[in-house]
Amino acid sequence: MEHSYVVWFRMYLTPTRSPPPSDDEFDNATATTQKSLVRITNAAWDLRMEIVLSKVAMLLAQPFSVVYRTDASRDAVAYVRQATTFFIWMPAKALLRGNVARGVRYVVLFHVTCEEPYRALCLAHTILEYPSVYIALGGNHRFDIIKMCYSFGRNGVHGALCFDHDLSHVYKKVRRYAKANTEHYAMFKGRYPVTIWYAYPDVSVSFGENSLENLEARVRKLL
Repeated sequence: MEHSYVVWFRMYLTPTRSPPPSDDEFDNATATTQKSLVRITNAAWDLRMEIVLSKVAMLLAQPFSVVYRTDASRDAVAYVRQATTFFIWMPAKALLRGNVARGVRYVVLFHVTCEEPYRALCLAHTILEYPSVYIALGGNHRFDIIKMCYSFGRNGVHGALCFDHDLSHVYKKVRRYAKANTEHYAMFKGRYPVTIWYAYPDVSVSFGENSLENLEARVRKLL
């Protein structure tokens, strides 16, 4: 159920030129919070999800929020693991300009479809699980997240993860799978690979050009 009045949480990609101040609708995270999230995510990629999920969710939302859950109880973990998530993998030059692009080679846009109470947990799960999944897919070639941005929205959470050249090994592999129309892979604009996570392989999930273009437009607002 959506609450009639709730603060959404948002983080701009640093160093953004002029982020708007927090207001009655959005609470903007600080650059310090971004550094803490990046540090924890990169240190925790090989730990059990239950150990760090709650800690990261509390960084993303107020720890004692009456709206957003930040606990790692069994039902919460089960929910976040079945949330539909898709990613658009892009070279940084296709999206970023100026100082914000410095040191970034790849940008991975994401959207998680989830109910309001689980948005902090679903976002935490996405940024923690992504390295685990794709380090394994890339033959255990390690990479780190450099920085990130995100925003809570009406039907879930969206944002972007930024990487340096260390992502290139798995990026090439994902692109090859997408061009071959492998299940759970697709191409966006004929150039950018798309991957999707969902728990039930017998359920068809549609992600057309319009939804992917909408995600790209929403992420651009966080740059």
